[in-house]
Amino acid sequence: MRTLRPWARGWAANYAVGVEDRFPDFAAWVAARHAEYGLGADAAAVRETFLRLADELDRQPIPWPGALPPELAGNELRDLMLGAVAGATICNDVAWPRSIERHRRDVRANRAACPLTAGRPVNIGPCSFWHQPAEPPTRVTSKGPSNILLIQNLRDPATPYSGALKLLRAFGHRANMVTVDSGGHGVYLANGNACGDRAVTALLAGGIAENLTCPAQ
Repeated sequence: MRTLRPWARGWAANYAVGVEDRFPDFAAWVAARHAEYGLGADAAAVRETFLRLADELDRQPIPWPGALPPELAGNELRDLMLGAVAGATICNDVAWPRSIERHRRDVRANRAACPLTAGRPVNIGPCSFWHQPAEPPTRVTSKGPSNILLIQNLRDPATPYSGALKLLRAFGHRANMVTVDSGGHGVYLANGNACGDRAVTALLAGGIAENLTCPAQ
């Protein structure tokens, strides 16, 4: 029996994966407007520009009047792009690492794997000082109600496609998934993909969950 532990600690770390999945779309959009923004004539050049700017701001932050902190450093630039949140919900679902050395190891590995976010999603934060959870974390298994339908964008910056595949495997025969060739975090009635919208609406109207791949629209 397959099991999955849907801990928010892993969900937060998956922001790094999601940003890597989604950033090429953004970079292509910026590259198409190179004459306006001057950040690179193709997606690879835009990525290189972003990494270079973040690295330069790591070494020498610039003033950022009215902001907290009042200077723009590399991690502030990454946070603007990442949009990560550490709130009470994700801190309470499982015990987070408290070891400084553990965070150092996680950051080094994550920085190498996902340079756009440079280890930020796995760095130490409020959850590392939170009280212990009152209940054990929920495990998703192949036992339980069926006719579950997952719907997932291929390039979701917050909950990446790779994580959805793990959840699908954990559900086993209980679930199917609609995969939409799109970016962004919202899917149903959110990105204009009629194929994905029809599949979810059909299930809500009493239909059966089925695996489906929806092309970009």
